[in-house]
Amino acid sequence: MLRAALNDLELEKLVEQTAEVMRNGGVALVPTDTVYGLACDPRHPGAAAEIFRLKDRPADVRLPVIVTGLAQAATLGVEWTAAAAALADAFWPGPLTIAVGVDPEATDWLSGRVEIGLRAPASDLALGLAETLGPFLMTSANRHRHDTPGTLDEALGELAGQPGIAVDGGPLSVVSSTLVNVNLPVPIIEREAAVPAADVERVLARVSA
Repeated sequence: MLRAALNDLELEKLVEQTAEVMRNGGVALVPTDTVYGLACDPRHPGAAAEIFRLKDRPADVRLPVIVTGLAQAATLGVEWTAAAAALADAFWPGPLTIAVGVDPEATDWLSGRVEIGLRAPASDLALGLAETLGPFLMTSANRHRHDTPGTLDEALGELAGQPGIAVDGGPLSVVSSTLVNVNLPVPIIEREAAVPAADVERVLARVSA
């Protein structure tokens, strides 16, 4: 396992080093604007399965997709509603995941999925990886049904194995992103976390007004 620190390398070098591991099918343990996450390149066969193994998580649980923003999200064949656009405009980059409908034929690695969770984190490393690799999969670095770790070493101790690279970003929050599902007749908040429900509802109210 490679190990790096967020502040020890120039961002460009760290992004490339991490992206290289992911291109080769490895999993990266990286800091975000909320929690530590496990990331992989979905275009590499077997990469997502390695995340499930490390988390000891059922493989039928869908993984969120990280994008740079609206333009990159559009390349995935998503059904971008007015509510989704308003939420992204208000909270991206930031700790909000937006569940949207998707054309299951638009992208090979999303084949069979009719809904995906999208996020553009306020993290230069995560956004740099999305810029370098394209959209990628990432989920919190806790073992399935365990608490979210706040440090890199806690995350490593949780996992059922070692990732290809681990990037230390120091102590992080253990509060995950808020999840809003707009792939419904009326959008709902499925998980209230870093973004308060009142802030989300305020944006959605403007859309429906």
